[in-house]
Amino acid sequence: MQQVIRKLRDNFGSSLSRILFGFYTLVLLAVTLLPTNVISSGGKSWISKISFENGDKVVHFALFFIFTFLGFASYYFKRNYQIWLFPILFGLMIEILQHFLGWGRTFDIWDITANVTGTFAAYFFLIKNISKT
Repeated sequence: MQQVIRKLRDNFGSSLSRILFGFYTLVLLAVTLLPTNVISSGGKSWISKISFENGDKVVHFALFFIFTFLGFASYYFKRNYQIWLFPILFGLMIEILQHFLGWGRTFDIWDITANVTGTFAAYFFLIKNISKT
């Protein structure tokens, strides 16, 4: 595991990690702001069969875990608190935009909770595993 982490750290701050973070940020905005009928295929895929109550919260958790991780890896966050503060503010901004845009999405405090939880899970993972190797 330590070798994988070391190899991963060698690519942190590279132009590829910065491009990937920028691209992911745009994709995250699109996925969370566009109406669900625009981004949904409408078909019966295998993923639609995996359904459980509040499953979208798991998606929010995962999206913001990845977002925080990529932001850290790109070295956009210069200070330790920025690793978690920027994604939390970004998630809050998305929920506020959903409320005011009127594109079929609504403000949901539980989405914010899932975003924050994913952000802090990534933050603690990074601090524990990446920062001290």
